[in-house]
Amino acid sequence: MGKFRSLSMMGQVALGGSVLYLIFSFFKWQEACVGGDVGICVSRNAWHGWGVIAVIAAIGIIVYEVGMLMGTKVDVRGMAPTLVSGVLSLVLLLATVLKFFADNEFRQFFFAGVLLILSIVIAGASWMRMKEAGVKVPRPGSSPPA
Repeated sequence: MGKFRSLSMMGQVALGGSVLYLIFSFFKWQEACVGGDVGICVSRNAWHGWGVIAVIAAIGIIVYEVGMLMGTKVDVRGMAPTLVSGVLSLVLLLATVLKFFADNEFRQFFFAGVLLILSIVIAGASWMRMKEAGVKVPRPGSSPPA
């Protein structure tokens, strides 16, 4: 637990939120029932469609952040560590929003809403963490700083 506290507050929010996102991704996103009380119910979790990309991004954030906590130096094309987490959190947010609006039939709003809110919190925390670290987001077509 001491290593977790060594992360900045926004790093803790991003890592903790990603773990919660992964846990809540197993709960029902959609559920449809036919046939009354004794009918058949079919449900889906976030592991379908756009949700697969979102969950993979959440796993990526967890692996990357835990790797940094353990002192592993991961170089992703010379990008700053907070920028890598920021990009993963942006992918998480975009895929969750797409999943939220694409799979809106029979949606269980509680779990879908929790995942949407968590993705917004994770992306916000990662963005604030990037700003705290002074990371500049490279513009498309620009060369990385030497």
